Amino acid sequence: MSPLRRGPGLLVVLLLALVPSHEAAESTPGTRTRKIVDTGAGSAFSLFNLKSQSKFWTESVIRTEFEDLEGSASRDSSKKALLNFTRAGNIANYMSLAEVDSIYFSIPVNFIFIGFDGKGGHEFKLGPEELERWFTKIDHIFEQTRIPPVGEVLTPFYKTSVKKLKQYDLPLVSHINHNFSVHAVHMGEDVMSVFQHAIKVLSHREDLTESSEAVEALQQVDSDQMEHLFSTLVDHLQIQEAYNIFILNPKPLDKNTQYGYRKGFSESEINLLRENKTLQARILQSKSDKKHFLDIEKGVNRRPLYESHPLTSFSWTTADNMDVEDWSKKCKEALSNFELLKEAKSKDDIVYDKAVQILHGKKDEMHDILESALKSSDLKGLHAECLTDLWIGRDRFAFFDLSAGPFAWGPAVGGDGVRTELSLPNVAKTVGAVAEVTEEEAEEKLQETIRERFSSFGEEYHAVDILLAEIDVYELFAFKHCVGRRVQLALCKELDERMHELKSELEGYNTGVSDEISKNKALDALKRMEKWNLFKDTSEEHHSYTVARDSFLAHLGSMLWGSMRHVIAPSVSHRAHHFYEKLSFQLYFVTQEKVRNIKQLPINVKLITDGLSSLLLQSQKSMFSQHMYVSFIFLILVFSPIER
Repeated sequence: MSPLRRGPGLLVVLLLALVPSHEAAESTPGTRTRKIVDTGAGSAFSLFNLKSQSKFWTESVIRTEFEDLEGSASRDSSKKALLNFTRAGNIANYMSLAEVDSIYFSIPVNFIFIGFDGKGGHEFKLGPEELERWFTKIDHIFEQTRIPPVGEVLTPFYKTSVKKLKQYDLPLVSHINHNFSVHAVHMGEDVMSVFQHAIKVLSHREDLTESSEAVEALQQVDSDQMEHLFSTLVDHLQIQEAYNIFILNPKPLDKNTQYGYRKGFSESEINLLRENKTLQARILQSKSDKKHFLDIEKGVNRRPLYESHPLTSFSWTTADNMDVEDWSKKCKEALSNFELLKEAKSKDDIVYDKAVQILHGKKDEMHDILESALKSSDLKGLHAECLTDLWIGRDRFAFFDLSAGPFAWGPAVGGDGVRTELSLPNVAKTVGAVAEVTEEEAEEKLQETIRERFSSFGEEYHAVDILLAEIDVYELFAFKHCVGRRVQLALCKELDERMHELKSELEGYNTGVSDEISKNKALDALKRMEKWNLFKDTSEEHHSYTVARDSFLAHLGSMLWGSMRHVIAPSVSHRAHHFYEKLSFQLYFVTQEKVRNIKQLPINVKLITDGLSSLLLQSQKSMFSQHMYVSFIFLILVFSPIER
């Protein structure tokens, strides 16, 4: 026998060496502990030393080796082995395997925080102690539910006494459990600066018809390019095998600028493209060009972020600057080059660049829609996608931008898929609402308060009224921006000195010659000033700030928990309904115009059928029908009342 022939035969010999004897099987039938038969001298070859000489063991090769064994001297022992295997009843008994209650799959999850070192939005800072206090118990074991096929009798332990029960309120729990091992990763200022620059470079006005001088503007950020940026960071840190959730807290682009992420075109861009036939032809004739894409060479860090993963419990890991130094350098260089190419581009150029990215990028659903729309007469089928503040990538990562949005969409009355302005935690409305203002911001707020207070003055007023209005302004300002500050404002000290001067002026009304009305007003103001000290230096507990932080972290924890349940974990069945072996789909399209043939619709039917087929279980089969009358009959049968 040639060396290539010995490999498969040798496997059978080694397996038969583990076969229990016929006598042992007869003496202890059905037991798991069995004696091992002596097959004689072992082979001189080792299964693990064949290396390149071993060949792929197909079923035909193994079958041939069994035939060789049947004609060899070991025919009697092989018959005993086959009989022993038959009497074992199953493979578990034959291999002496013990039963287990559950199988646990370890699923590592990284929550990567970017912009929470005091250099991001609203200078919000998170520390390891605070994060561990909130997220230590986020590690969980999720039980996977099982959907039974039609015909299987369901007898769960909690309803064994109920007869002829067809529906069950509780799902069937399988023996498979998902053990989530969650870890927090903190990224420093260098990584935050890359994403801050990327948001600026990859964004442009959502409405191209607006004037560039408009004060309030809505910006859209290219989600495809941002996704590529995140994928390079994941590859660099060598955390591809884990699920990674990025939480971004960048500084806002501008005080009056709101932004979101979008894949594809906005409504104004589609209208511009629809009206410009020359631009459509130019896009169809275009060729792939690297300058339209963010060119960042992927690389890996010298050492992985985790040497061993998953770890035993929740932990906090800080990525050093050395870990991301090479990555940030490449990204900043690529973003700077991309920004230079973007300068002084017209509206047509912006739409052209985006269309070329889609046509010559990854072939996905958006690629097929745009290609089909450009070949149609009026860009049929091309519509604007919603702006969003979160994105789920093609690989094992997603990101939430807490500075983007907020956005709202979905059914107005509630239900599944509803997004509101409060769906994601808002740093500005929680922590930012009680954050300490700077000296410049305090000056502006004081001037605004003065203008509002003195704008109500009429022609008839007394001198004391001006002093009282000034006190009102300082009192309102001090309660908001001076009381309880950790770092005292210089403006508050100046106002404290001014309050002493005002007090002296009011006391002069009691000693000097003044009318009775002015004296009474001055006396009331002095009594009010004696009850409070607005500019005291004694430290106070920042209850409002603590409540705001706790409220933010509670909402953040809820969001991260939801991402584990709905984005990472498999779907959980709420009820143990049976599944059917065959599913029939009736495709019926409603359009504004009369269409005689489905081929005239700007719809890729194959993509729809492939998408629906991907939802089926392995044993299920699908059938699709596009006949209109069959669809009508099907709807009538489904929704018509049935007499029983």
